[in-house]
Amino acid sequence: MSSTRKLFTFIALPLVIIFVVVTVLASRTGGKSDGPSAAESETVESEDSSAAQLKLQNLGGITLAAYNAASGLAGDIKFSKNGLDTARGLETPFFMFGQNLPKNSVDEPQRINPNFEFRNIATQIDIIAAIDGIVVDLKQQPGSNDYEIFLIPNDNSPWVVGYDHVVSPTVKRGEKVKVGQKLGLIAPENSGGYRYELQINNNNDDTMHCPTELLDASVKETISAQITQLAADWVAWYGKDVFGTHTNGCLTPTLTAAKSEGR
Repeated sequence: MSSTRKLFTFIALPLVIIFVVVTVLASRTGGKSDGPSAAESETVESEDSSAAQLKLQNLGGITLAAYNAASGLAGDIKFSKNGLDTARGLETPFFMFGQNLPKNSVDEPQRINPNFEFRNIATQIDIIAAIDGIVVDLKQQPGSNDYEIFLIPNDNSPWVVGYDHVVSPTVKRGEKVKVGQKLGLIAPENSGGYRYELQINNNNDDTMHCPTELLDASVKETISAQITQLAADWVAWYGKDVFGTHTNGCLTPTLTAAKSEGR
């Protein structure tokens, strides 16, 4: 019996010491390893993917092409001075992202365009979805009697794709849409043509992003070249550089809401 106790003590004592050392070390580290747990890794991956998943497949339905002097068209856009207002700074059928917007008075803060605005569109084309997503909101604007339509890629995404100046909407709030699906028609403008705006917001940091920066790789080179061509053709036709230095229609890659509003 005495020898059995000695053997037990000989075996058990080192085990107790090891247990105590492991317990102390675990308490100091909070019982966690240096790297993230599986659950933490999944969360990080989910956040990263939601922030990076927006890839535009088009610019909302506009067709762009080199200016044709015979037709007076650059794709869907009519080159015309009708509706321009040089005194206010309205001198283009296409407002780039980051471009100064026309003022209504000298005391008005200088607003900066947070989207792509296409004007002087010759015919009433369809507005189409640039992404697969969900219609998160649809707002009628009393002043212009047209609509704003907002898409998100999924419920967890910070990205919002907004279309302004839409009439006869063909979708409703909560509806799932696919790339290329018709959302409505572009709205008429006072000059006799049609127009719409495409705006990309990221709600994580309350910023607006230049659309060509977020084009999918499969279409980015082609559409970016078309935007650059549109600007160059207008400058040559109008006889004045109204854009300045830009990259694919972007005078800056991002804007905050405050800066776009002149604050």
